[in-house]
Amino acid sequence: MALEHGTADVDRRIDLLLAVALAGAVQAEVWIWWVEVEQGPKAVAAAFGLALAVPLIWRRRRPLASVVAVVAVYATWIAVAPPRGSLMPYLVVLVAAYSVAAHGSSRQSWTGLGLTVAAEVLLVARTTNDLADYAFILSFLIGAWLAGRGMRVRQQRADELFGRAVKAEVEREEKARAAVAEERGRIARELHDIISHSVSVMVVQAGAAEQVLDSDRDQVRTSLLAIQQTGRDARLELRRLLGVLRTGDDHRPGYGPQPGLAQLADLAAQLRGSGMELAVRVEGTARPLPPGLDLAAYRIAQEAVTNAVKHSGARHADVVVRWGRDAVTIEVLDDGTAGAAGTDGGFGLDGMRERAALYGGELEHGRRPDGGFGVRARLPLPPVEP
Repeated sequence: MALEHGTADVDRRIDLLLAVALAGAVQAEVWIWWVEVEQGPKAVAAAFGLALAVPLIWRRRRPLASVVAVVAVYATWIAVAPPRGSLMPYLVVLVAAYSVAAHGSSRQSWTGLGLTVAAEVLLVARTTNDLADYAFILSFLIGAWLAGRGMRVRQQRADELFGRAVKAEVEREEKARAAVAEERGRIARELHDIISHSVSVMVVQAGAAEQVLDSDRDQVRTSLLAIQQTGRDARLELRRLLGVLRTGDDHRPGYGPQPGLAQLADLAAQLRGSGMELAVRVEGTARPLPPGLDLAAYRIAQEAVTNAVKHSGARHADVVVRWGRDAVTIEVLDDGTAGAAGTDGGFGLDGMRERAALYGGELEHGRRPDGGFGVRARLPLPPVEP
């Protein structure tokens, strides 16, 4: 807005200077070269010359009103004392014709052309009435008008291109903001999965160690070692994720690969000695998965197990991975009796549902008829290349 305001001020100053310059040129012609016998009294010509140039001050802001005023003064001048053979009044009319063509609408420009042509025809008719004069004067007048229309078309194209560029920039910024929001959501889910699972496992292991603190030192040692290993794994995961934030996806630090379904056995090992047993079973023939899909499948299983640890009071849980021709299905079934998993107000079930939907999959969850809680995710597999 400030830039547009500054540009308008500059245009007004230019128009004012142009009007002053043309008014001065008319006065110079009148008082230096004017021949009163042929062209009329100097005082009359000076007054009309001044009035003729003044409307050009509004040639951009009010192009039609400006040309109407110029033509009205010019026609009156011709009627009172035709400025025979004068150059500067004709030049003012040319500038008015150019201005209405360059800055007015199509209808305004055609109206301005008609008015200026009529004024020049009136001048020639009142003076020489010569065909050559008609052709000479009107050819330059129409040429000035065409130049103005060409400038108008060029400016409209420039404005259109500028508008497209602005629109493209706005769309680019909107896409960038959407991408940032999506990435923040992904990072939030990753942080939730890493921290929630690791802390839950460490809490369960610490509780198990407390229960046998005085009676089973081997079990205490096992629980403490599990807590240490879980903490190390969580630290490595967090370092990897924070490294992505610092350097971008193209320069990920080497803190180990992303987890996948192959690491479900490690997930079961983390819970060993915690009071809840986790069994992992694979049905069908496993096949390599894209890293993103493999990570999503692992995080769904991890989150379901974490919810079982935190909310269900389960003593046993099964993770079943079924490989089919078109999809892989991950089921987490526990024997808990407490409230539904994932009701802590965190990402929980919503996060699992989002991960499944991201790869065109679906998530089901709920109470099992024979007791416990179940989570089932079906993720479509990419087609096998021949």
